[in-house]
Amino acid sequence: MDKSINTYIMSSDKTIDSAMSMIEYSFSKYWPESNIIVLGYREPTSTYKNVKFQSLGNDLGPNKVCSQLYDFFSSCKEEQFIFGVDDMPLMEIVDNNMIEYAHELLNLNKNIGRFGLTADNASRSHALIEQVEDNQLIKSSFNDPYKLSCTYSIWNREYFLLYLRDFENLWQLETYGSQKSIHDNWEIYSFAKGLLNHSHVFKKGQLKDNWDRSCYTNEPLSDVDKNEMKKIYSL
Repeated sequence: MDKSINTYIMSSDKTIDSAMSMIEYSFSKYWPESNIIVLGYREPTSTYKNVKFQSLGNDLGPNKVCSQLYDFFSSCKEEQFIFGVDDMPLMEIVDNNMIEYAHELLNLNKNIGRFGLTADNASRSHALIEQVEDNQLIKSSFNDPYKLSCTYSIWNREYFLLYLRDFENLWQLETYGSQKSIHDNWEIYSFAKGLLNHSHVFKKGQLKDNWDRSCYTNEPLSDVDKNEMKKIYSL
C-alpha cells in the first residue's frame, strides 16, 4: 500500500490498551500492508510492533472528540486518510490492491468526500458506476441520510473537516451531520462488496450480543479470533 495514506483509529483513555492490542492482532493478520496510527490521549501501557500511537492531549470525554479531531486534522498535511474507531476487529483478508484503487480514485476526483471501505452503503440507495474486477463500484444517492460514517472509510480531508466543528461527538457527526450533508454536492463512493469485513464489539460502552459476528454477513469470527478477542477485552 502507498505509505502516503495512513489509517487513523480513534480511541480513549479507557480503551487505549485493548484497542492497541486488538489492532496489533487483527490488522497484522488480515491487512499487514496497512499503516495504523491510533489516536488517543494517555500512552498505552505496552509497546507494539506494527501500530503507532499519537496523543491528542487530554481525554476530555466524548463531547470534545470532534473539536480535538478538527484541531488534529486541520494541521495534518495529508489530503486523504482512512478513519475508523477502536472496537471493530477485522475478520478476513483485505484486498490491498482494491484499497489502492479507492485511494487513487479520491486522488483523481476531488469531489469525492468519502470512500466507504465496508459494505454499509450497499444496503442504501445508490447507483452502479462500473464493474471493477469481481466487485461493483457504487455511488450513494445525494439524499442518503447516512453520508457520514465512522466505519472504516477513506476521507478527503476537506470533507472530513467540513462538519466536525458543528458537533460535539462522533454519534452526532454521523446522524445530524449526515442530515446536514444531504445535497451538499460531495460524492460518496464504495464497493458493493465491502473491502473491510469486521465485527463491532461495543455499543454505547456495552458489549453487543452479536459482538463476535460480521456487521454485514452475520458470519462468526473464527474460533481463534474469538478467543483472542476474549483475552484482549477480558470477556
